[in-house]
Amino acid sequence: MATSTQVIKTEAEQTRTRFYRPELDLLRLFAFVSVFLTHGPRLADSTSHVRHLIVATYNRVAGGGVYGLSLFFFLSSYLITELLLREQRKTGSIHLRWFYIRRILRIWPLYYLAVACAIVLPLIFHGMPALSHHQSLYLLLLVGYLAEAANGNPFGVLWSISVEEFFYAVWPLLVKRGQRWLLLGCVLIVPASLAVAFTAFDIWYDPFVQFLFFASGAIFAIVTEKLSWDVSIGSRLLVAALGLTCWIDARLWLNQISPRVIATPIAFLLGDLGCTLLFLAFLNWRPSPPWMTKPLLYLGRISYGLYVFLLFCYQLVEHRLLPYGVITGIRTMVVTHVITIALTIGMASLSYQYFEGPFLRLKERYAPIKTRL
Repeated sequence: MATSTQVIKTEAEQTRTRFYRPELDLLRLFAFVSVFLTHGPRLADSTSHVRHLIVATYNRVAGGGVYGLSLFFFLSSYLITELLLREQRKTGSIHLRWFYIRRILRIWPLYYLAVACAIVLPLIFHGMPALSHHQSLYLLLLVGYLAEAANGNPFGVLWSISVEEFFYAVWPLLVKRGQRWLLLGCVLIVPASLAVAFTAFDIWYDPFVQFLFFASGAIFAIVTEKLSWDVSIGSRLLVAALGLTCWIDARLWLNQISPRVIATPIAFLLGDLGCTLLFLAFLNWRPSPPWMTKPLLYLGRISYGLYVFLLFCYQLVEHRLLPYGVITGIRTMVVTHVITIALTIGMASLSYQYFEGPFLRLKERYAPIKTRL
């Protein structure tokens, strides 16, 4: 009969053998905060020189935060590609059915709960934008990118989940062909995505354009396997600052209407470069102390729920407490953000613990490569 010491030792060994990069949970949290800021209100300008500088800096950083979504795509591709390559090395193949089961159990429960909320809640909260019949159908059929912003419905952010589902559908088939085919596919996707951007009706919502970030994340999954990247905190902060600068400049180019043929590729290439630099700023970083980073790692772990519920919580706070749009006072801005983020964390935590949890535990049965507990 196994002693309690032996049981504890076995569990510890299982934890060590799991594939888990805690720094990437922190990067997920960073991506969420970026999206959080870009969807929030902007500060009104002021005649005061100091205040004008603060307002301009905040509004530019918040605007560049739109590429936080691109960072989510980058990270998803990196992690999925890494896990598939590890599975291929361990088992000699990729179990496609198990892969799709894992993705369904991870994504669909919360996704379809949010779709139901998108359809039903406007009937309860008067003033909340409702989905059209076509938009509801697009979300139900996992082609939400056709619904674009969904008339301002707070669950319109689900369009990006449907882009990820597109990626999950095709990527394991490419990885299964071998690493050489995978790398070739990634290299070809980059110019193809930029070419599609010239003709896309709405660039931001086009999945083929967004595949640029998936291709970059996958390339890093291949090249970082043999990359030794261990730099100082000062160097990481510098790289992160350069990444944020790229995002801010990318947003400025994205707003340029003419000449589009020049502005579009520059915007997306700068956004992609920003994602790459931010990824490198966090890669192989071992955050400490545990008492401070543990809550942050948890928030990164529940970032899917944070992302899904964010706009709903924003609209609840701003429509009930404050007028939506430009906020004149920094103090009012801080109060709005604090209440909204607290409400978002609460909803995402409850979802993760009591709704997503059973599906995540079931997902473990179909995982040849064990990930975080």
